[in-house]
Amino acid sequence: MITLTGTFKDRYDNDIIVTIEKESTDTSTITFNEEGCGLYFAGDEPVSIIQDVENEFQHILPKQCTINLICEDYVGNLFFADNARDVSVKVVKWVDTGMSM
Repeated sequence: MITLTGTFKDRYDNDIIVTIEKESTDTSTITFNEEGCGLYFAGDEPVSIIQDVENEFQHILPKQCTINLICEDYVGNLFFADNARDVSVKVVKWVDTGMSM
């Protein structure tokens, strides 16, 4: 499995965790914004999520996510797939409530 992962702070100081995985015989992990990795989040809000609701009876809510990256080297070949199900993208917003356990 090839994994790209990284974290950035949104304008509300929440951690946004982005993970892109592709089924592969190769095993490697690349972390965004790490020294020497060549992949960086672009701008202050590099991830935008759009939810499309066509009617109030719709059970599955389609969402579209755009992730803006700056790449020193081409990485498209790492995530090219014949089947869309071979690549998964997860975007998680971690909100610190200030409560401890």
